[in-house]
Amino acid sequence: MPSPDVRRGMPPVDLTKDEFTLRMRQRFHDPAFERLGDAIEAIVDAAWDAYSNYRKSPYTRPAGPGFADPEYELSVDWMAARTAVEEAERQQ
Repeated sequence: MPSPDVRRGMPPVDLTKDEFTLRMRQRFHDPAFERLGDAIEAIVDAAWDAYSNYRKSPYTRPAGPGFADPEYELSVDWMAARTAVEEAERQQ
């Protein structure tokens, strides 16, 4: 029996700017947003900039003591979630 072809991770799915814009604008498909067209356009442009430049974690800080690489930049959100999990473990 041949060994299975093990695949790891997911292939990248890079959206085109047109597809990204279409998906973002769908979130504002309500008459209440019609008068905010210019503001929505600015939001879509800012979101595209973040997406196309891979800024998944715009706010980071050095990991600090206790990590293999204390200087490694970690997401502030990730660090907050880690702290919350550690606090829940202490309470348990």
